[in-house]
Formats: sequence, structure tokens, C-alpha cells
Amino acid sequence: MRKIIFCLGFLLLIFCSLASASDVIYTLDNNGVFVEFHVDEGDTFLLPAVYSNLEVSNSYEQFDNLIFFQSPVTIRYYSTDYVKEISSTERLFNAPRQIDSDYSVKLILPKGYFLSEGLIYPKNYLTASDGKNIVLEWQRFSDDEIIVFYEGSTSSYFWIYVLVIIVLVALIVYFLQHKKYKRKIRHAGEKHKKKSIDVKKLKEESVTANLFGDEKKIVEYLLTKKGKSSWTKNLVRDLEIPKVRLSRKIRSLVEKGLVRKEVHGNSNRVFFNRG
Repeated sequence: MRKIIFCLGFLLLIFCSLASASDVIYTLDNNGVFVEFHVDEGDTFLLPAVYSNLEVSNSYEQFDNLIFFQSPVTIRYYSTDYVKEISSTERLFNAPRQIDSDYSVKLILPKGYFLSEGLIYPKNYLTASDGKNIVLEWQRFSDDEIIVFYEGSTSSYFWIYVLVIIVLVALIVYFLQHKKYKRKIRHAGEKHKKKSIDVKKLKEESVTANLFGDEKKIVEYLLTKKGKSSWTKNLVRDLEIPKVRLSRKIRSLVEKGLVRKEVHGNSNRVFFNRG
């Protein structure tokens, strides 16, 4: 009888520990993210620099962007601080750690969006779908940040494209009837071509914008080199980073999927991993 009671108590303890785990749900739309954070015990919570519609289910104290509380709470708000527009169809989601303890994360992409180039950090995620949206999950999030590139399907912009085409056709017919406007059309086309956005360069800049210190220096250095690569001895020499610290920073960048390392005998060569 004692053994049965002990087993039941042990199972109940395991169930309570699992049920009380903190978790967060990020629900993305085209411009920002709705955040719902369940924290199972007293802790310190970090809000983004930009947020609105803040709701906290229990008593708390706030100082700048820090929330202090002593009992379990649910925190809800909306923020555009975690989402950066890369192009008309591509977005970057980047959220930092918000409490000290580990927690589970669910990230729901907007309807019609899918993962871009496979650049996701941390790597230990699960992919699912609720029938309309792609869902990413991290069971025990323990890293400093989450990075996800995603982009919209061209089909979601079908009617915008149709409207643009109709307007362009009408303009072409009108200007062809007036020869004096042909030169203006050609000039406008050349000007538009010069102002075209280099999406690839913008992606690289968006990655370095989320790096700091030695990691940022390493990536920016690689982007200036032919083939976007360098021997580690050159990194040590040119960036004046000690060899042991450089090895640790390169390992961190490899885990984030930003660089790859090749071993050549006693030397190592580091390559930028995004083009």
C-alpha cells in the first residue's frame, strides 16, 4: 500500500512540474506579433522597447521595460519590435530571452507565409501546422534569442499584382499615343533600375544588425573578403581577437547558421554561410 501511495505521489509531482512550466505563444501578423506569456512563478520579465495593449493577470511592479512579480502571471501585449521588413514579401522575426528560466515557445507564422532559406535559430525546433499557418516549437528554450526568416507566398499578393499590371498597361497605351512622353518613360525606367534594392545585401545587413561585439566584427570582416572567407590566423591578426576567444565566437556563429568552418591540416578556414 505504501509503495502504491509513493508511486502515485511521484507521478503527481512529475505531472505538476510539467503542468507548471512557463510558456510563450508568438502569433505573427504582417507587421508585428501578439505575445501571450505564461510564467509559473515569481520572476523578472523583459518587455520590448515598443509595445502596446499590455495586460498582466496578477499584481506586479514595472520599472522601464522590466516587470517584477511574485506569483504566476499571464502577460499579453502587441509589439512591432520583434519583426523587421526585409522586402515586400520577406520578414525577419528576432526575439530575445525574456525570463531567466527555461520555457517552451510556440511561434505561429502569418497565413500565407512560409520559412525562408532555412535560417532558423535555435536549431532544436519542431515544425507543425494548424491547417492554415506554419507553427514552430521549442520545447525548452534556453538560448539568448530566436531568429526566423520567413516570406509570403506570391499568391497572397495576386490582386495587388493585377491592379499594378492594369495601371501599367493604361499608362503605356496613353504614353504611346503621345511621342513626346517616350523619353520620359525611358528616363523613369532607368532611374527606377538604379534605385532597385539589393535584397541579398539587405539580408546580410539584417543579420549583422542582430550581432554584437566580436561576432559582429567577424561577420562584417568575412563579408569584405573575396569568397567571403578567411583563415582563422588572419582573423586573429586583423581583428586582434585572442585565439581562444575567436574559437568560441566562431562556434557560436556556426550554431546560429551564419558561418561554417573547414579544417585544413593545422589551419581552419571560416566561410560566411549566407551566399
